[in-house]
Amino acid sequence: MFVNGKSDLKAINSLIKKYATKNLQSFEESFLLSIIDKHAQSVGMNQIENYLFFLSQSDKNTNELIEMLEVNYTEFFRDSLIFAQLENVIIPELVEKLNNEEIRIWSAGCSTGQEAYSLAMLFEDYKSQSNEQINYRIFATDQSEKYIREAKLGKYIQREIGNIKIRYLNNYFQKINNAYLINNDVKNRITFSIFNLLNEHFVFPHESVYGQFHIIICCNVLIYYSPEAQKEIITKLIDSLSKNGYLIVGKTEKQILSNNVQLMSINSFNSIYRKV
Repeated sequence: MFVNGKSDLKAINSLIKKYATKNLQSFEESFLLSIIDKHAQSVGMNQIENYLFFLSQSDKNTNELIEMLEVNYTEFFRDSLIFAQLENVIIPELVEKLNNEEIRIWSAGCSTGQEAYSLAMLFEDYKSQSNEQINYRIFATDQSEKYIREAKLGKYIQREIGNIKIRYLNNYFQKINNAYLINNDVKNRITFSIFNLLNEHFVFPHESVYGQFHIIICCNVLIYYSPEAQKEIITKLIDSLSKNGYLIVGKTEKQILSNNVQLMSINSFNSIYRKV
């Protein structure tokens, strides 16, 4: 490993905090060390002293590291089991239960928007097939301004639409040259905004006004954080859920929630929990 010991990490963290509000201590250590290694290699550094000097020279250098820490891998309908449960069970249940009351969804850590648009397409498809009027709003957040800009644009290339059913492509996208652009009918159902899940001053995105979400989906976010940061994020998400609301995480994150007394797993096949 390029970094050797807690003192090196502390020195890097001090330099990061000089230029940004990011605290490296919130990240899971093995993930953090691997990213620092990759960044050091990308700028040709093989000694910690030289790397620390490099970081100290400008905010541009530290921001490069910060951007690498902002993991953005995502795709449409990423976990088929989760989206099948949403489509066939959870959405019909909420529509019936809430009548014409607004169904509120938070996509936390939405990256470049595929997750939020996938959710919107499920609702739009259910609406068109059932001929019911459905009142819903999706609030999608990420801590990266860059990713939120891309999400708002809603423009994706061929290799990014592999998991999308043909009817969804036909109904909710417009093809422009070699790209696919989300229709405004879908875009208008989603409010994208910048939000840091570890911001101690806010429990939920202020655009949502009062939180109380019926569904929160926060997949493959927790795994990149330390246990202490995970607890903070989980508390925030649970506090933002309405009574009997659903919290959805990535399948590799089930163990993190296994002993939480405020959540009940709805089945053993996926990572969907109901607030009790």
